[in-house]
Amino acid sequence: MDFLKNKIIKFAPPLKPLPTFEKVIKFNWNPTGLTVPGDTELSYEVSDDRNLFGDSAYTVISRTPRSNGDIVGKFDWSKLTAKLEIEFPLTSRELRYQALNGHFDVTDVGRLEWRITDMDWKHATWRLLDEEGGPVALVDLHKSGALGTIEIVRMDLPRAAFEEVLVCSIAQIEDHLRMMRHSKNAALMTVAGNTVAVAGVNSLPY
Repeated sequence: MDFLKNKIIKFAPPLKPLPTFEKVIKFNWNPTGLTVPGDTELSYEVSDDRNLFGDSAYTVISRTPRSNGDIVGKFDWSKLTAKLEIEFPLTSRELRYQALNGHFDVTDVGRLEWRITDMDWKHATWRLLDEEGGPVALVDLHKSGALGTIEIVRMDLPRAAFEEVLVCSIAQIEDHLRMMRHSKNAALMTVAGNTVAVAGVNSLPY
């Protein structure tokens, strides 16, 4: 983890100080979806199809039934690639980009870039920036790994772009948690392998 922090954050170009935002649209994230602060009913639902290892084969983000239930985004985790692959069924668009500091184009907005600003095991924070370095969204995955926030700080986004930013924000969180699970599983397998190796040496007849 320290290696990733040093490589990705320490040597990244410096970020501009965040301005004071007069208005933001904030969502609370949990594994089931997004809620507006103060509201217990989901605004967007997140559903997973998980494989035998507990990872999602794909994740679907949809509007809630009170907002017609349309699927706004879907990401496929089944392909062995370092890039996120995201589909937007309502606009028939697809995106492929690196989750760590990746670039992608958003409908009617242009090129955006993710910049990770902090990372410590399950906790991580990101900024989504436009081509001039202006903030579009802020994402914070809390230390528990079970809660987080997504703040849209650019107020002029068309609805299609707004939901693309939301879906990509959820993808950042999901991808980070997957990376942490894989790191933990790899560490456990290494410990188990070393234990078996030591046991094998101790059982030798000489």
